[in-house]
Amino acid sequence: MTTVQHDVKETGIFESLAWILESYVEHEELVLNISRMLHKLTLHMECREALIAVPHFVGGLLRTLVPHINNLAIVVRVCFVLGNVTASDGPSRALIAGSGGVDLLGGILEHYDAQDAELTAAGEEGADKKRARDIADVLTKVIRVLANLAIDETVGPAIAVHGCISRIVDILDRRRIDSSEELVLNAVSAVTNISFYETEGNVILQTQDKIAVRLQPLLLHENDEAVIESVRAYGNFSRAAESRTKMVESHVDEVMIMLLDHGNPEVVYSVCGVLMNMVADSNLKDVLSRMDGVNRLIKVVVRSGVTDVSLSVIACRALFNYCLDADEEPLDETQAEELHRVLQQMLRTNEEEGVDHAQWPELDEVANKLLVYLSDLEAEGEEAD
Repeated sequence: MTTVQHDVKETGIFESLAWILESYVEHEELVLNISRMLHKLTLHMECREALIAVPHFVGGLLRTLVPHINNLAIVVRVCFVLGNVTASDGPSRALIAGSGGVDLLGGILEHYDAQDAELTAAGEEGADKKRARDIADVLTKVIRVLANLAIDETVGPAIAVHGCISRIVDILDRRRIDSSEELVLNAVSAVTNISFYETEGNVILQTQDKIAVRLQPLLLHENDEAVIESVRAYGNFSRAAESRTKMVESHVDEVMIMLLDHGNPEVVYSVCGVLMNMVADSNLKDVLSRMDGVNRLIKVVVRSGVTDVSLSVIACRALFNYCLDADEEPLDETQAEELHRVLQQMLRTNEEEGVDHAQWPELDEVANKLLVYLSDLEAEGEEAD
């Protein structure tokens, strides 16, 4: 911690700021200056922790939005602070939701989304162009807070059915990543987090066909974050049979197989999750047999090995789902031999050196299941001969 950050904590300034906000919540200049200060301070973890430790401070920040909803500068900065806090602190998510935060933030989202839609439809010229940028900034910050709140498994389902979520879908339909990168990235992140919940009435899941049209181009975007979040969203969608079929009809499955060669392990991990769901469907086994999918997936296991255990686990699970209950032999002789070799090598490495990773038991289990399958496959081949 820097000396400045340490001094800020030791002086009790957060307690003082909390008192001022509570006492003078309608004083525009005071609130703006405090929000500016917190905007800078909450970039540091120690300051976020100090803020959270002050009783009612997070709730007080939320309440400042009510009298100042039309002050863009205040809304942007307060939501930025709330976004910083909720990104790293789980309890604050439930606290904000319990203080009516979802309704309040949802109302702000609807308020500014209506203005954004009007400006976009009219065309951005002169002063309106600057206001359009400012409104996009507000939307970016509000959506970030909602996306963070949705991480909480008690708050997420309530957000998923909230009427304001349809506005995020509209924003994705209206805005493009090339001109509104941060806004689109936060919107996609919110879609991903919210689509996790298979709650009846989930707005994202109900409108996923419309969303998919906007996500598909992002799968091959140069921005890795856009790719990761889009693939993760498809991973949530792929839990439903109808969605899996539509992914094949729109050739998303082919894009996923191409992405197995991506240089970012996070992208490949998320892709393996999608393919794992798809090939578990008995009607979609052939997804992996196209475009050299099996070889590409085996190469993922070869590359990750015991150096990236998490990736090896999910890649092996995808291969196991592909092989399980397959009508025809899913692996040719060369593929079977390569997979057998790399699995044996991973198990041998653990025996000789020990693999220190929390997910090693999972990898050990799925690797042994695949080895049993490969042994049975070899035995059946010998009997046939």
